[in-house]
Order: sequence, then structure tokens, then C-alpha cells
Amino acid sequence: MNTQLKIIIKNYGIQHQKLKAIEELTELSQAIVKDLLKEDVIDNIIEEIADVYVMLEQLKIIYNIKEQKINNIASQKIERTLKKIKEKNES
Repeated sequence: MNTQLKIIIKNYGIQHQKLKAIEELTELSQAIVKDLLKEDVIDNIIEEIADVYVMLEQLKIIYNIKEQKINNIASQKIERTLKKIKEKNES
């Protein structure tokens, strides 16, 4: 997939793909809002998550970010949130 994404980035350009990432994130946000409004949008949410996933993979390439770095930070954030939940439940 990495090779294919690099071709896409090269074809459209870095600036365009950054803007495309923003567009896809916005579309996912809009789909989630529709879900909160009790509209049946699960298929749309799945599609938008896939679009965002592809754009996140492109952003990792554009910014030369390694998967392990993201995983480490994500783990720290999860642990911090779990700690807050535990502290809240203990008080």
C-alpha cells in the first residue's frame, strides 16, 4: 500500500493531499453528527473511516512518521485516560 500511496501523493502533490485529509476528516465528522441525530448512516461512517484511514497513511508518508512513534503516543494517551477513569471511580 505504501508504494501506491506514494504514487498518489506524487501525482496530486503534498499540499493537495493535506487539504484532502482535512476534507475527509470533515466528512467523517459530518457522518458522526448525522449518527448522533439518529440518522441511519453506518455505511457512510464506514466509508468515511476508510477515507480517513487512507489519508492518515498518506500523512505518515508526507511527514515521515513511523508507525511505532504513533503507537507509543497512542498507548500513553490511552493509559492517561484509563488513569483518569480510575481516579474518578475511586473518589
